[in-house]
Formats: sequence, C-alpha cells, structure tokens
Amino acid sequence: MLNIYNKQRRGFISIAFRQNSNRKHENKILKSVYKDLPVTNYTVNDFVWENLDRWPDKTATVCAVTGHGYTYAQTQRMSVTFAAALRNKIKLQTNDKVAVILPNVPEYPCTILGILQAGCIASMMNPIYSSEELKHQIQLINCKALVTSKISYQNVRKALSELKLDIPVITTDNEMLPGAVKFAELAEDFNIDTSCLKSVHRSPKDLEILPYSSGTTGLPNAMVLTHQGVVALNQQIAYPEVVAIKEKTAIFLGKRPAVTPKHLETLYSIIRGAAPLSASDIEAVIAKNECAETKKTYTYAQLQKYSSVFATSLLKKLGLKPGDVLAVMIPNCPEFPVVAFGSIQAGVVLTTVNPIYKEFEIAHQISITEPKAIVTIQECYDTVKTTLKNCKKDIKIILIDNPANPVPNDAIRYSEIAESGAADYELLDKIEKKTDEVACIPFSSGTTGLPKGVEITYGNLLASLEIMHQKEVCYPVLTHAILLGKHPDVNKEHSRNVRHICCGAAPLSASDVEAIQQKSKLADELPSQLSELNLRSMSQPSYTICTIKDNLNDKQRMLKFLRRFFFRDEPMNLAVNLLETPESVCLELEEYVASSLEDGVSVAAVDEDGEYVGVIVNGIVRKEEVDYTDKSADCPNPKFRQILRVLGYLDREAKMWEKLPKDCNTVLELRIAATHSEWRGRGLVKALCAESERLAKSNGAGATRMDTTSAFSVAVAERLNYKKIFSVRYSDLDFAPQPEEPHVEARRLLFVCLSVFIYIILVVSRRMSRERIEIKPVRTEDENDVMDLIRRTFYIDEPMNQAVALCVDGTCKELDEYCAKALRAGLSFKAVDGDGNVVGTIVNEICSLKEDTGSDNPYLKMAQECQNPKFQKILYVLAKREDGARFQDKFPNDQQYMDVKIAATDPNFRNRGIMKDLLKATENLATQRGIRVLRMDTSSAYSAMSAKRLGFTCVHSAPYTDLKMDGQPILVPEAPHVDDSVYVKLMNV
Repeated sequence: MLNIYNKQRRGFISIAFRQNSNRKHENKILKSVYKDLPVTNYTVNDFVWENLDRWPDKTATVCAVTGHGYTYAQTQRMSVTFAAALRNKIKLQTNDKVAVILPNVPEYPCTILGILQAGCIASMMNPIYSSEELKHQIQLINCKALVTSKISYQNVRKALSELKLDIPVITTDNEMLPGAVKFAELAEDFNIDTSCLKSVHRSPKDLEILPYSSGTTGLPNAMVLTHQGVVALNQQIAYPEVVAIKEKTAIFLGKRPAVTPKHLETLYSIIRGAAPLSASDIEAVIAKNECAETKKTYTYAQLQKYSSVFATSLLKKLGLKPGDVLAVMIPNCPEFPVVAFGSIQAGVVLTTVNPIYKEFEIAHQISITEPKAIVTIQECYDTVKTTLKNCKKDIKIILIDNPANPVPNDAIRYSEIAESGAADYELLDKIEKKTDEVACIPFSSGTTGLPKGVEITYGNLLASLEIMHQKEVCYPVLTHAILLGKHPDVNKEHSRNVRHICCGAAPLSASDVEAIQQKSKLADELPSQLSELNLRSMSQPSYTICTIKDNLNDKQRMLKFLRRFFFRDEPMNLAVNLLETPESVCLELEEYVASSLEDGVSVAAVDEDGEYVGVIVNGIVRKEEVDYTDKSADCPNPKFRQILRVLGYLDREAKMWEKLPKDCNTVLELRIAATHSEWRGRGLVKALCAESERLAKSNGAGATRMDTTSAFSVAVAERLNYKKIFSVRYSDLDFAPQPEEPHVEARRLLFVCLSVFIYIILVVSRRMSRERIEIKPVRTEDENDVMDLIRRTFYIDEPMNQAVALCVDGTCKELDEYCAKALRAGLSFKAVDGDGNVVGTIVNEICSLKEDTGSDNPYLKMAQECQNPKFQKILYVLAKREDGARFQDKFPNDQQYMDVKIAATDPNFRNRGIMKDLLKATENLATQRGIRVLRMDTSSAYSAMSAKRLGFTCVHSAPYTDLKMDGQPILVPEAPHVDDSVYVKLMNV
C-alpha cells in the first residue's frame, strides 16, 4: 500500500511502504527504498498532456468489444471541447460538482479531463448503483450536472425525480434518451468557442475529484483528492525504477546473425518502433496456423478457389453427378474444407468416414451410402484398396498427395483436381440445391450397434451456421421440450412468447409449421419441415433505417464503417492493392464517397446501440448534367485512377439513357452497398434498397442504377430485380484491374420505377446558395470575423497544430500574431454568404526573392526568439522547409512571389468550389501586380491533394520524420499527414 507523505519544508514527496526497509526515520516511520521525488506544481491536465506531442497518434483508449477508441490527440481535443461546452452550454462555474456514472468506456478519460479543464470537480459513482444509493451521493456533493450511459439512465432519472433536482444529464450513447444531452454534441462540437477556458485558473492544491468509498461500515463516504495528490500518485507509479518499460525497448528486433527464429518462438508479443519489421522477422514471430504435419496452409481466397476447382473436377473429370455420394476418409488437415466445400458446391453428397476404421467398418458404411469416389490419404490407401476389392466395388480413389512424391497408378492425385486447372462457374451456377435436399451423411458412433447414417439437408446446414452467428443462441428448457407437440388445446396464441424453436428427430407436420409462421415474422424461405438440428430464430434482428446527413459526424461514421467492411473487400481495390496495409487510407476514394452525401439520398441501417450495421451510398444523376469525358487522368493516385477509368468506361459504353423511357431524365445511382459481417443474410441490403427506391421516387428519379464489380454483388442485384443493361469482362480491358475469380465481370444494371413522379430536385436550393457566395478583399474591419473563422477551422484542423497540441484552449497568442500580420498586408480575400457571414478565406503575402538577407532564415530567427515552446517547434519545421525548398535558387529570374499562407473554409460550405474562387481572386491579384510565381505550402495530405487539384506542382517535399533537431523529429503529425511540402503555380504575366 502506498501513502503519500509530503514534507513541505524540503519540497519532496516520500514513498512509505508497510514492509521491512533498511532505511528508518527517526520517528520510526518506515522509508521507501526509492529516492524522494520532487514536488511539481502541475494540475492533472498539465501532467497528463505534458508529452502529448510525442505520441499524438497512438491509441489512448479503445473498447475491447466494438473496437471504438480515441488517440491521445483526439482525447485531448475532445476534453477541451467538452470543457468549453460545460462552461458555454451547460453554464457550469468553477468548483461546480459533476457526477460521472459510467462503466469502463473510451469516453471516460475525455469526460474526467474535460470536467477538470472546465475548473469543475468530478465525482465518480458506481454505474450499477440503485437509485437509492445514487440519491445519497448526488445529494451529498450538491451535484450541478451528471454524465452517464443508458445502463444507469433509469436509476439516475428516478434518483433525480425523488430529489426534485432538475440538472443537465449527459449520456455517452449514440441514441437519444429522453431529457438527456448527447456527449458527442458537446465533445465533438469543434466549432465551439473555447476562449472561455482562458479565465479558468486551477492550482495544484485545488480540489480535483471526489471518489466514494465502498461504504463497508455504513454509507459510502466521499474522499477529497487535490490535483497535487493525484499527480504525486501518478509520479510514483511512473517512476522508472518501479515501471521498467522504456521506449528504447522498441528496437528489440534488430537484425543480428546470432538471433535465429528459434530464439523468438517463445515471444508472446512484439513491441516495435518507427522502423517496420522485415517479412522474415514477422514470419519468425507470428504464427501462420499451418498444418502441424505438412506445414501447409490455405488463405480464404485459396480455399474458395480450390474448392470451386475441386467441384468442377468432380463433375467434369470424374463424371460425378449432383446427388452422387463422395466418401471422405481423411484426418484433420487443411485439405478437408476444400473437399467438403467443393462437394457441396458440386451438389455431391458428402459422407465422412473415420480414418482409423478397419476394413469391415469401412465396408459397412460404403454398402449403405454407395459412394462413386473416395478421398483419403497415403496411410489409409492399402486399407481402402483391400476393402473395395473384398466388396467388389469399382470406386475411384483420390489421394491427398505431395506433388513431389509418387502415388499408386490407380489413384488420382488431389493436387491435380483441386490445385490445378480452372473452375467452371457457369456449370456450378446451374446446379440447383433445394433446402430439403441431402447435403451430407455423417455417421453416428454406433454406441448401441453399427454406426447409422444421419441425413443433413442444405437447410439444416444453413440453419446451424446461422445459429452459430446469432448474438443469442437457443436456451432450451427441458420441461418445455414438448411444447410444440400435437395437442388440441395448444393453439398459436400459446406460442406467442416462444423466441426459439427446437424440435426432435420427428419432423413437424405442415400444419404445425404454418401455425408457427403465422405467429411471428420468420426469416424468408423457412424449410417446409422442421427436423433434427434445424433451429431457427423466431424474431428479426432490430434495426432502423435512416438517411446519412452531409455533416462531419455522419461522414466520419460512414467512412469508418466502409473502411472496415467495403474498402478492403472490393475486388478492384484488392486487385490494384489500393490499401497496402490495414492502416492505409486512400484519400481520393474517401473524397469520392463523401462527396456523394451532398445529394442527401444515402442511407444507413442502425442497430439498437446506434452503430452502423449497413450502408448504401447513393447519388443523383441528371441527364442534362452528364459528361462522358474521361477524367481519370486528373486523379493523382495511379491505383485509384485505374479504377476510375473502368467506371468511366461503364458510363460511356452502357448508353443508359438510350435504354430508359424518354421522359426519364433523373436516375438514382447506388454507388456503394456494404453490411456488417455479422449482419449479412438478414435482409439489410433489401431494406436499404427499398429506402433508396423511396428516395429515388421522392427526388423524381425514374430509375435506379447499380454498378456491380463482383460476382456477389451481381447475385444481390439480380435478387433485387435489377436488369443487366451492359457487362464487360475485366480481361477484355487492357487498362482494367484483374480481380481474382469469381469476380470476372463489371456490370451495369437498372431498376425502372413503375410510376411517374413529380420532380422535387433537392440540389436546386444548394446551387442557389452557391450563387450567393461572394468573394471580397479582406479589409481592416474584417479582421476579427476572418480570424474567428481561422480559429474555428485552421487552428483546430492543421496537423502541426494538432501534433504539438498548440491550441489547447482554442487559441494561441503567437499564432494569432502570425496570422494577423499576414492579414494586415491587405492581399487576402474572404468568401461571404447571403447573410454576410465569412465562410471562407485565403490569407496571402508578397515575398521578395531578391532581398539581401544574407544566409539568415527568417523562420529560424523567429523560432529562436519565440517564448512558446509549442509554436517554436512549428517555426523550426518552417525553417527546415525554407532551407530545403531553396526557393531563390529555383526562381532566379523572379523578383517576388505570392505566398498563400492560410486557406480555410467553414465545414458547412466545403466541396462547393469556394476555395477555387478564392484562389482565382488571388491569381488575378498576382497577375495585376506582375507576379508570376504563386506559392502554397502544404502541411497535410488533404491540402496537398487540393493543391494538385488546383493546378499546383510540388517543388519540395520532406517527411516529418526527417525534419530533426538533436537527432529527433521536431514533430510528427497523425497519419495520413506524413509529408511537409511546397507547391507552386506559374502564371502568364
């Protein structure tokens, strides 16, 4: 147990242990073996964020169940925003108490640190407390606000009602609870004015938190902890001699000849630094799930491919027909699923034979099932051959083989019929399989006699698989096992509360099944008979369909979902290796998807917890706006450019408008459809498509269009009654990616609406608002409005600012002066909406290329004189940039250049061409002044992409990790912002 002993006179914190020690105090206080630590004047927030600039992009908190979490930079940013919201929106004052009644969730640190940042006091309470227990604690601390979740919400409401307290209740859940404020609305409102936090002053001796004891001998008691006390405790915990983990351990896996893979086999995990491990290092440590005997492995793609090849070989090479039986007598090996899935795909019935059976046991099973072929291993070959000879059966034998080793002359090599050759998908697709047809015949163990075959249908298999993936599996109660027996007194009303059905070997009659189907909404295509192992859930999963709005929150949620369930799985993305690692991001793809939200017709399925479980991204296409020009060449990403070229080809060659009614001038395009892996097969896509079609009608669309790039999406489209109007094989296009089988075609399909609808074109108002945007020069009287926009956008979003946590309270005096100086040059422009609000700005300066400044770097001088250590780091990066760009050497014949220092747009007005118009005004000004060179420095991946799109060319670029001082990177922004670059555009003067 640790006790803090503060010797104020000496200014040190001592650590006393209840254990033997050879250091004794004269007052017989046992002393720690560790040295005293100096007392610091930190508050908790200062202490926590002291080293933020070293690990901004590292994960701070993450939910083990959902994977949802925050980096350190996000946590810090949200805590500041939450603090400002508590002061501005909730109207809390210094020393107000806020109750925190939360389980262990990623938002917990943001909540506590935000409360402290606001100058308030946090009091943590048990989230499973009853209303009576909560009432006692809430009343004791004179609570002014409360943060909780839906787990505790009802008890909280009851406690407040009995106390007759009307205080704000903030909930961390996505769903809106009655009378509550959503945490996200406060902590993620990055447009909020954080300047109110400047007036908050906390000292280390101020009260910080009021945690409660467990109440062992009575009611729980609050404990008073100051900032200084909590910081001291954390200092002790983080003391290097106590916690031995050091950053330097990150270089453990350096290449050394004496270290072999054997030395690494006992490692449980790897800690690594910035330098990635080589493939050989990774393979030496990470298990490959290989076969213990042969070391053989199959990827999921190989499993799918080889099982299809095996199915084709069964039908074509071996002459089996659907309904024939294939015996499989092999142990647990990688080839087993290939054989099993292949036989099912071919419509061949699979019967499994125990590989340790003797001849008479094999003969018994063969005589019952009469297989046409048998798959076995070398070790069982002689036994199988003898058995077939004794039974006088002429059955083909397929051997799991090693291609390098010989096999008997009358055996067929598994490798030749499964791992070589091609699959005939047209043949396999024609094979019909009904749910009541037998798929496999495993045999019982023969406890009371000879083993018996058990017929399992395709419906049984599907039902069993579905049960395995349910959140709730059947919980049978023995006394209710005969509930659905045939009895005159049992009617459908008695079955209303049955959630699952489990019936025995005797199938239910058609009338029983009918009664059950009427009772509840069952899944589609329920088998006509319910039999052994056939379990079906009686209730549909709960979800709601909503429209995805064109705002930052919905856009981020959608992109996060698609990164997980679409971007990495789409065949063309895979074919060009668009996303090379799990952390990779394709900005062009994400911008393409996010821009579709402008039309307001994209939809999502949301589960009971408020999480996306399905998404369809839609866009409106109008005949008069169609431009078939190939624009793929404008894309800076060569991989994504390849994909855009295929999509453009589909657009041109499909000739969609010629195949639609003449009065159809508007089409809704289904661009992306994705569902959560755990929610597939539950009708989500069908429901999302139905909502998309409703939106199509309300927007005056006469048809909906879907482009399919995979065999799976083709199957879905055809099930939804879309008709193919054009298709092309990837192999026929020399510029196209070549996805793996079975994805061989790209298709365009149409669903034509059956009625004529009134045109209500929602984008008209948006276009009108665009026309009202005016570009004007920034005057002296505009400075405050322009600076306000810059603080709300550039200060928060700029990667270097985030990397050093520059604007913790929403502003920075040194950055204010830097921006204001450029504004006062009188060369900047603003974008103003119809109400006179500043919605965009571009801040410019004219710089000399011939000024006699010697070797001095102006940014270096500014950095050396800067008193703010965070802003100083940014200035040192700018100095490194200036040295690397060597701008004067690149343009020796020019006297001046126009420097675009800052460009910012209100988030609600992005993607409307405002920045393009602002830049146009800047170019005109430069031309009027006879300036040929326009310069734009980019510190983020997004601004670099915008610069390219606006016609700029990169003349210098350096990774942040290469910009160092004292051997260490000055700052490292969060990915994907990895490079600091300089772009130029030359004008005709």
